[in-house]
Amino acid sequence: MRHSPSLSASDLEEVVGQAIKNLARLRLRTSDPEFSGRHNTWMSETCALPSKSRIARLRRLGGLRRKADIEARFDAAAIDPHAVHEVAIVVPNYSKTQVESELAKIGAGDAQPSVLQMFWLLSGFMHACLEVGAKPLVFMHA
Repeated sequence: MRHSPSLSASDLEEVVGQAIKNLARLRLRTSDPEFSGRHNTWMSETCALPSKSRIARLRRLGGLRRKADIEARFDAAAIDPHAVHEVAIVVPNYSKTQVESELAKIGAGDAQPSVLQMFWLLSGFMHACLEVGAKPLVFMHA
């Protein structure tokens, strides 16, 4: 993925595809075989990005540092029908201002084909999240 400002639908396609694929892990339990292998990754401070960005991996730890505390929280959230699950994608080469400006052109019929593709990719991500009961989030520059 490029990290210079652009609205490339191709860059977004990979991010959205990975996010939708990972929706299957939304209600991961500690008894699932892949939980223990992912614990160390989840506890790293920042996401691994090809650029020098430092995006925090977890927004709210709530004092959870020990593996046992995290396991208990995961299992409680996995079975709680009232838990609010959030699924976020990070699109470092998108600007919120530019996205809003380009999306406004859709209604006027002046949007570029790449903007329409971006719209459908973001829409598909949001609808896939809503289908599994998750709140979709998209992080990008202001």
